[in-house]
Amino acid sequence: MIGLFGSLWTLIASFVYEREAIIDLFADKQMLLPTLGIICWYIVSLVAYYIFESTFLTKSDATLLNLSLQTSNFYAILFSVIAFREIPDIQFFVATVFVISGVFVYELCGNNDYYSTQRFCQRKQHDNELINNNGDVVTSQKTIYQSIETINI
Repeated sequence: MIGLFGSLWTLIASFVYEREAIIDLFADKQMLLPTLGIICWYIVSLVAYYIFESTFLTKSDATLLNLSLQTSNFYAILFSVIAFREIPDIQFFVATVFVISGVFVYELCGNNDYYSTQRFCQRKQHDNELINNNGDVVTSQKTIYQSIETINI
């Protein structure tokens, strides 16, 4: 629905503020086919993004998606360095290292929630006892968040 209403408002705003430029763009018969191709490619790209994003979110979590999307600035600057020979300030490189290392740390360590604990342990009848892969009983204190998650299951 975001895409539908965003498209409608963009279409209305385009005709209100940019109608002369739109008329000039479509009036040139030589540019009509490339223009329509770019518009179609943009629509296909947005549809693919939303499909892949929802597929990613069913398999992973939103925090990893947001951290990964922040690395897109790195690719944009890499393109500008290669194509335009523009080198950004040192602060950009420091921020990029923090973002990329955040993605790796988050992916390696996880978010330490109840569901990641279930991969390694099976819950026993008692709330604060877990059985690890060796069959040993491990006692652990559950946080309030984990208790709420247990209730919601």
